[in-house]
Amino acid sequence: MRCMRWGAASNCRRRRRSTPSAITCPSPRPRISPRWPSAACAWWTPTTTWRCWRSTCRRRRRRRCRWRPQPRRPEPAANQKKEQGDGMLHFTKMQACGNDFVIVDDRAGKLAGLESPLAALLCRRHFGIGADGMLVLRAASRAAPDGVPAFGMVYVNADGLVGEMCGNGARCLAAFIRRAGLAREHLVLDTAAGAVEVRFQDGEIVLDLPPPGAPRDDIAVHWRGRDWLFDAIDIGVPHAVSFVDSRAALAAAPVAELGRHARHHAAFMPRGANINFVALDQGRLYLRTYERGVEEETLGCGTGATAAALLAHRRFGLPSPLTVVTSSGEALRIRFDGIAGKLLQLCGGAHFVAEGETCPGFADHLLRSPAEATA
Repeated sequence: MRCMRWGAASNCRRRRRSTPSAITCPSPRPRISPRWPSAACAWWTPTTTWRCWRSTCRRRRRRRCRWRPQPRRPEPAANQKKEQGDGMLHFTKMQACGNDFVIVDDRAGKLAGLESPLAALLCRRHFGIGADGMLVLRAASRAAPDGVPAFGMVYVNADGLVGEMCGNGARCLAAFIRRAGLAREHLVLDTAAGAVEVRFQDGEIVLDLPPPGAPRDDIAVHWRGRDWLFDAIDIGVPHAVSFVDSRAALAAAPVAELGRHARHHAAFMPRGANINFVALDQGRLYLRTYERGVEEETLGCGTGATAAALLAHRRFGLPSPLTVVTSSGEALRIRFDGIAGKLLQLCGGAHFVAEGETCPGFADHLLRSPAEATA
């Protein structure tokens, strides 16, 4: 350790007992020191009497390390604690076959009449949570038989259009209800398309769907100099299906462009239709869907898979059950006993993604009470 000289004495040596008064010789930094400062402290606070323990000090000689303990973060006041209240909405994000949804528990009915603007706000990708649609859990408007728990289901598309029902969404909502402890192995969802019975069997969620409407064949949709033929069926949700020759033709199908055009075709009005393209390969159906309300191709559609299976059975004589592979790669199984039979089941899974609360101010104009809005 060399001597750091401040004075003019040039012959000072550290071993001498008498060191010039103007010279300060640092001692080495102690190996163990109580309350030794952390890296977050201020090493170079100016003083007049202390020396810096750092052996690499090359700055002014009259500075030392002063320990400054880090202040504790103050505990939030009682009125500042995070609570779900005005301007905050608890939600759960789920997906089935890549079809993603925002789920809101509104059994108290506080959001009645706000479903459409709220869905348009929450489902908007990049600006909201982002989803293909919003599912609202409500108290059932009618009791289910045999004491089976019943719940209301409101499905709203991403553009705010209220839909009749959603097969993938129904499975997600059923899984949400079960995880909340509101039902166990059997429940009923009261939808705008009718009552949907739900069972949890062998790791799958099985939906018993209402009977379908009468099918229609060979509806010609003219687009860019070509007529595309569609079969149509209503299974609570209107669908049109075009069968293509191969999976290569399915991959090349103009789903977004043609779907946007055909969805408003006069043959499907006034409700419009979801537009599906299907290829048959080794006994499996491969599906791509353009969904109304979402107004783009989605990764999966449960009711579209059901419509494709029924119409493939009618056109090609394929037996039940049928496996339908969606654009996400996940497969759904459809059971039926004919085009007009009583049995119509959609089987698949559902997955939780996230849950949380919207930030205060995100949807204040929708969530705050009328009294606050007029204040």
